[in-house]
Amino acid sequence: MQKEVGLVVNASPEFGVAYNFGRNDWFGRIRGMVIYHNNPPTINYDADTAKRGFYDIGLRLSGGLEGRFEMAENVFFKCGLELAFSYINTKQRAGHNQSEIVVSKAFAPALHLVLGAQYKFSKKWMFSAEILPFMEYRIDNQNRLPTQNELFNTLLDFNYGLNLQSLQVSLFYIIQ
Repeated sequence: MQKEVGLVVNASPEFGVAYNFGRNDWFGRIRGMVIYHNNPPTINYDADTAKRGFYDIGLRLSGGLEGRFEMAENVFFKCGLELAFSYINTKQRAGHNQSEIVVSKAFAPALHLVLGAQYKFSKKWMFSAEILPFMEYRIDNQNRLPTQNELFNTLLDFNYGLNLQSLQVSLFYIIQ
């Protein structure tokens, strides 16, 4: 059984770790990504406002199955499916002149299609580039500050397609 461990970065930018395991052409895949975006307000942005911290921060865990098919020597086409679950905590400005602060907690199960290429450039190292089209159901609970204890809004949203999180590159080390 071949085992691979690697670092993953997407275009969002988010980063994480990956672990693949399998034989021949089929591999199991497990990913853990840290989600962090700094969200400065667009109106009246100053150093004091920056200290208040406007952000998206969270975690995405995913697992699935991928097939690898050799196109040329050391070059493989990858395709497969993975299930993902994301938790994202957000703090941002909203409302008229962005005078209100909204804090939200989102939960998002998703299904990703895995399409990509992999290049094995030495006996122990591989580079991979993937496009992950997705379908996602997002549950977003929002609160307005300073009345944080009262639930302001619950948003249910179904999304699909491609975004910056859908473009990933990885560097893998082959353990065995």
